Amino acid sequence: MLRSVISRQACRPKLVRTAIGCQMKCRQDSGRWHRYSYRVHSRLLVVTCSIAKYTVCPLWPTASYYGDCSEMTETVSTRKRTHANRTHRSLLTGTNLTVSDTVAIEAILKRIPGHLLEQIVAAQTRIVVIHANETYAQHSPVLRRLAIGVDNWPIPPAGLYVLEERTVYLRSLSQMSVGHELMHSLDAALGGGAYLSGVDRRIRSAFECATAFVTPYSASGIDEYFAESARAMCAFNDATSLWPKVTPQRLAAIDPTMYAYMSELFATPTS
Repeated sequence: MLRSVISRQACRPKLVRTAIGCQMKCRQDSGRWHRYSYRVHSRLLVVTCSIAKYTVCPLWPTASYYGDCSEMTETVSTRKRTHANRTHRSLLTGTNLTVSDTVAIEAILKRIPGHLLEQIVAAQTRIVVIHANETYAQHSPVLRRLAIGVDNWPIPPAGLYVLEERTVYLRSLSQMSVGHELMHSLDAALGGGAYLSGVDRRIRSAFECATAFVTPYSASGIDEYFAESARAMCAFNDATSLWPKVTPQRLAAIDPTMYAYMSELFATPTS
């Protein structure tokens, strides 16, 4: 997502004050005016410029870093700003999250339709990253209590969604892993704390009548059926995975009944 990080020497927009979700017209040394917009990623300020893709600086920046202030006009509504803050602050609450963790996860969150992401946020979902030399049990009280021992498996899972905690645990930050576990959290959010897929008649009927599945794993249970079908709608894939690449088109061709359901779910509300 951060395609390039511009150093202080390479790009010094003339700013002295900042405000989340604003756009500014800032004059470079050449005297030409350029439009900037910026927003917050964790504890960094990301500045988008018409001549430089991304500039990253500490939050909050000092006057000596930016120089003189120019014209600044707020362009993002309070509602959108509040929603963005809720999304970032409530989902990404893990105390061990690094800047690279946050950037990778947010790039995936952006690909989930806004009305569905709001459901995930409203369910008070959390995301926790399991780093090297850390264990799932170390972070999850439920897994410690149940003593399932997933950390002792020959190959520990790339991610887990713990329903009781409403928490996504991620050992891998690949699109496939993050997307799949987030779709479990969506299933739980839509079900009001229990998996919607377990009680929804249309999903159950589609699963029972399916003659082919979008991935082999989607056939292993109705909750995985929902998660993999939803992952296909966002086309969350990994180049190194041996599983077939999932897309809405593949889901429509293999399982038209579930595709019809997912199309309704993923469609942007008109009101």
